[in-house]
Amino acid sequence: MPPLVARRRHSMFRRILVPLDGTRRAEEAIPFARELAASSSEARIFLLHVEPPMASVMDEIAIDNRLEALADELRAAGVRAHIVTEFGKAAPAIATAADLDKID
Repeated sequence: MPPLVARRRHSMFRRILVPLDGTRRAEEAIPFARELAASSSEARIFLLHVEPPMASVMDEIAIDNRLEALADELRAAGVRAHIVTEFGKAAPAIATAADLDKID
């Protein structure tokens, strides 16, 4: 079995969390996550956005639409992608999502 195939079957990254804050800068992490996910057919990427306590409905809708578009792009590339939305302060919400979704 070629080494690349062996490595693809036994990747240590199967559940990858990508916290996003709605900026293009944060989205620059997605290609790296996609590359990690490509190393395993079982890999999944979780796109996480934390809604601040006083977010407007329009902001929430815009961000949800953007996350869905990003997830669709990943799915089109053959990567399993999920959207996760948490509410509250970013750091504790990211830690909670990582724990609940059993992120590697």
